[in-house]
Amino acid sequence: MVSPNLFLKLNISFSVILGLFIIYANISNKTCALYDNVLGLFFVFYAINNMIILKQKSSPRLKKDILRINTLFYIFLILFLLIEFYGTKANNQLYMCSIIILAFFGLIINYVGHRITKY
Repeated sequence: MVSPNLFLKLNISFSVILGLFIIYANISNKTCALYDNVLGLFFVFYAINNMIILKQKSSPRLKKDILRINTLFYIFLILFLLIEFYGTKANNQLYMCSIIILAFFGLIINYVGHRITKY
């Protein structure tokens, strides 16, 4: 079995990339929505919290539960992005598709991390 630290590190990188990508896509859009920026900042904040948990000497069971919660957050993010995708214009859909693809990769990493980690 694998340590959950590896998957938490991958989750941190995907959360930061997704958060900054969501903020960039929202800023490049002419109708800048506040809820998109809040969602992007949530994922950056979430990555910072995961960094703090990773640096602590906490139990692997807690880290595995965090991977389970991350999977749930990524499912909500994908659903939100799909709803947002149908409301965007054609010039911003490339950003949205890339964000959705990154969110799917993050979801897969979290799910696999939850399934194959010890405890």
